[in-house]
Amino acid sequence: MAPVPKTTHADRTVPGSRSFGEDVVASLAAWKRVPFLPITSALFAVITISNASLVFGRQADLIALPVGFMAFGWMGTQLVWYRQAFDLERVAPASFIPLTWSFLARFVWFYGILLFLPLLAVVWVTLARKTFGSQPNGYTIGLLAYVVVAQMITAFVPQALAFSTRRVSQALRIGLALLTRAWPGNAMYVVAPALVAGVYGSAYWLLPAQGRPIYPIASELLSLLFAGAIARFYLRAQSAS
Repeated sequence: MAPVPKTTHADRTVPGSRSFGEDVVASLAAWKRVPFLPITSALFAVITISNASLVFGRQADLIALPVGFMAFGWMGTQLVWYRQAFDLERVAPASFIPLTWSFLARFVWFYGILLFLPLLAVVWVTLARKTFGSQPNGYTIGLLAYVVVAQMITAFVPQALAFSTRRVSQALRIGLALLTRAWPGNAMYVVAPALVAGVYGSAYWLLPAQGRPIYPIASELLSLLFAGAIARFYLRAQSAS
């Protein structure tokens, strides 16, 4: 397996802003320096199982499934590219494949297994037992509640997996430690992205069918924007510890 990307340069040179808003602005500025960040995220959003059929027709699943699988590794690659952009380093597009491959296993384990299994329990409770009322509403409310809570609790875990360790168990400890140690100074980084994800998730069901294909793109880019801001906070916190 490829080694965990080094973080020594980040410990020295991460810009020292002190607000969530400044970090969001810095995240957006990184897109101009590294346009592959929003472009790649948008492409991953387009090639989803729900939208791929509109683009690729009958071969949609053959394309969407492997690309969706690689999207797990992209979650680590985008954070490394952000760090390089913050440090004013050159980002090589050719690094996409080796970086994404090196992150694939740990992010599949974290998102695809560790967070997916509790989600199955949420689906069972909301649909089988109709905890929140009618099935469609119960499913939607239960799913959105799980997404918001899970994202808050694990706000700093992806950054730990990208910058500090390849072990999910250790990343959970690092992420939870930062969550509790820096509270309430880190509240905006924890709460705002999770609540916005919940609002966006709710809005999906209100959109007309014609507008739903573009929704994953907007949602993915917003998540990318917050990911950069959280990464900047994480790197700053780690350099200070």
